[in-house]
Amino acid sequence: MRQIALLILLFFVAGCFSQHPLVGRWKTSDGKGQESFLYFKSDGTFEALSKGEKLTGQWIYDEEVTPHRLELTFEEQRKVITIAKLNVDQLLIEPREEEDEMPTKFSDKVQKFRRQ
Repeated sequence: MRQIALLILLFFVAGCFSQHPLVGRWKTSDGKGQESFLYFKSDGTFEALSKGEKLTGQWIYDEEVTPHRLELTFEEQRKVITIAKLNVDQLLIEPREEEDEMPTKFSDKVQKFRRQ
C-alpha cells in the first residue's frame, strides 16, 4: 500500500515538471544557407534570431484545432498566428503575415526547423 502511494506521488511530481514538447532550441536554414533560430522557453516566452535581428515575445501552441496553430506575440505587440506541425525533432511553420488569410495546409514555402 505504501509503495502504491509513493508511486502515485512520483507520477504527480513528474507531471508537474513536464514541459511542452515545443520547448527548446530549433534551427532552420533557407535555400541560400541563411540560418534562423527559435528558442521556446517553458515560461511561454520565445526568442527568435534571423538575419542578425533578435525578436522576443510570447508563444501559444494550440493543439485543439487541426491543423495545429502557433501564435507568436512579439514585444512590439505584433501578433502572428499560423499553422504548425510538431514532430519529435522537426517543427513545420507555415510563413504568414498578419494581413494574409489563415492557411489551411502547408505550402512549398513551409519553414522546416530541427531541434538542437
